Amino acid sequence: MASSVSQKLEEKLVCSICLELFRVAVTLPCGHNFCQQCISDHWEKQEQEASRAEKGYTCPECRKRFQRRLELKKNVTLCSVVELVRAGEAQIAGAEKPRAAENCTNPAALKKCCCACL
Repeated sequence: MASSVSQKLEEKLVCSICLELFRVAVTLPCGHNFCQQCISDHWEKQEQEASRAEKGYTCPECRKRFQRRLELKKNVTLCSVVELVRAGEAQIAGAEKPRAAENCTNPAALKKCCCACL
């Protein structure tokens, strides 16, 4: 169950543009979160493609329109949560490294455990 909860939490920490954990998360007035660079790039693309009549910026999630380009501020709390998840992933990855058999004369990675290696 804990794995299911942590998986759901991690899904909420993924940018819907790049599909990776947030890098410098920012929150738009509509409440949606993105990587700062991803939303900036999205709005750059909108500027290049927009006609004068369509001038404005939208949220990629809900399509809410903003008349001017917003000043993006880092969501400090969300960034802290992402860093905790990243640290947890690094810790798990470190724990999953194969260990060498400590009591054996052959220092190869441990594939099976024998009575002498216990």
